[in-house]
Amino acid sequence: MKLDMEQFKAAFAVVDTAASGVDDCSNFVRLQQADDRLTMALTLIGRVCAEATISAPDGGRWTMYADRRLLKAFLATTNAKELEAYVKESKLTLRAGQRLEIAAHDTIDGYETWSPKNTLKLPEESGNALKMLVKYLPTIPGMDHVGAVLYDATWGMLASDTLVMSFIGIPCGTTFFLPSELAKIAIGITGDLAHDKTGTGIRVRNTGYVYSPTSTELDKFPVAQFKKLIADALKAKTILTISAKKLMDVLSVASQFLLDGGESALVEPTAKGLLVTVDMKSGKFQRPVSAVSVVSEMQAKQWPVRSLLPWLEYIAALKEGVAVEYVVIENASALRLREKPRSVLMFVDLA
Repeated sequence: MKLDMEQFKAAFAVVDTAASGVDDCSNFVRLQQADDRLTMALTLIGRVCAEATISAPDGGRWTMYADRRLLKAFLATTNAKELEAYVKESKLTLRAGQRLEIAAHDTIDGYETWSPKNTLKLPEESGNALKMLVKYLPTIPGMDHVGAVLYDATWGMLASDTLVMSFIGIPCGTTFFLPSELAKIAIGITGDLAHDKTGTGIRVRNTGYVYSPTSTELDKFPVAQFKKLIADALKAKTILTISAKKLMDVLSVASQFLLDGGESALVEPTAKGLLVTVDMKSGKFQRPVSAVSVVSEMQAKQWPVRSLLPWLEYIAALKEGVAVEYVVIENASALRLREKPRSVLMFVDLA
């Protein structure tokens, strides 16, 4: 059968977003031909699945599990506008100015079908917020209970690895969790989020979807505790006010001196602002940053410099000259923006 190459590539791109370098099942794409439709699917069993469908006339009925890596390489190395594909003797053959044979793989279980009734109507600015929030999702095993971005109907969006927490006051009109793996996919694909009682997904118009079933671990997400911490940070006494861009620039420079596994820098008050110090085995780096205003006394503390940068970059881009406030609550420090969209970056005090 002959297929439109652009459609085939677009469909493959959807399922390829769900691929993982550590899951063997994600190295195989299920191709199902049924009459005039060809459907591609990929699964990370129990976590993420993706599906996309294109028009494929005169294709008959067959199912193949083909090596995703070979498909990807073939599509990346052809400029043909048409693709010829057929299955014979347990092999998938593709022709498009070049030829590829892929041997069939054994059946893989775990594929799910998902069809949400409606997509979510989210604020436009939530897209940029998500690109920042994914940087604050947990990256180590055993953190499944906070492994999602929280979208709250009236409050805003939040992500946390329990050591650093980022909140953006963008009400979303509905409340749901966007699981970590799906959130990372969402920032690199054009589509609309959808949610139902079984899970959350990204609907890619006219092509397919990427979907993640709801995890019972997210029942333990400490929503009430996180909301209280954010409320405490928003009402805490201001210690100093500082330009988001100036602070971002200084911390960005300081981060380049965090060697040998270093994660933090000492931040201490000066008469005009802050002094950032990175202690190294072979020396010391220091750089000052002036504040807009100093309101009250500040104690020197270790700041997780690299963790602060994504939030500061996001805030600095909201508008020119925007300033943030530094505050302290019990066992934690925070940077906050009290004008809309209200935002807080909270980080646990380091020894």
